[in-house]
Amino acid sequence: MSKDSDTVIVFDTSGKGSQTVQAHSLVLKLHSSVLAQAVELAPSSSTGAYRSSSSSSSSSSSSSSGSGPAAMKEVQMPGTSKADFLTVAHFLYPITPLPKVSWDKLEVLLVQGHKWDMQVVLAHAADFLQANASSLVISNSSSAQYAFKWLQLADVAGLSEACKAVVDRIVDLDRSSCTADLLQSLSRQTLMYMVERVAARHSSKLGAKRPNNYW
Repeated sequence: MSKDSDTVIVFDTSGKGSQTVQAHSLVLKLHSSVLAQAVELAPSSSTGAYRSSSSSSSSSSSSSSGSGPAAMKEVQMPGTSKADFLTVAHFLYPITPLPKVSWDKLEVLLVQGHKWDMQVVLAHAADFLQANASSLVISNSSSAQYAFKWLQLADVAGLSEACKAVVDRIVDLDRSSCTADLLQSLSRQTLMYMVERVAARHSSKLGAKRPNNYW
């Protein structure tokens, strides 16, 4: 990722110094409207402090010819760790084979994808959640909170279809898990969909209990 890079991303480590990653402004601008603006406003450094070791030989030759190292844009990503950025960066660059989303990566993709408006990252997260919502299990309050965690994160990120997939699974498993404390943070759109699904589920169960000569 550092080859031919023109931008250095700086991560704050809460008073423990800073960490950096070299990146490409074109990729950042293409996939994140927030970072695109940050790149445009970022200061440049021509000190060569951020140049990778792989480019040291070219730096030496350029120095001997009288030209200094190319300026690097310095972009701050407050509240984001280097590890989290590297996780989402795999979905920004044209990597082969394509990276795979997993449950252990999903929260980072949803949170960081939403924070930095990385639609391609959110699309991968949404596809995974829609495809795997059926694997969610609700057997106790802890597992209910786990299922609602993904619903809330997807809701904040504005992933309506992923939200519907998780809502369908929650209602099918146990509509009694839809308690007020878990529902209060949901958007109106997602909450209304859940109400509709709960009502439909309740009606279908009532219909199933009616005797054949009910009418």
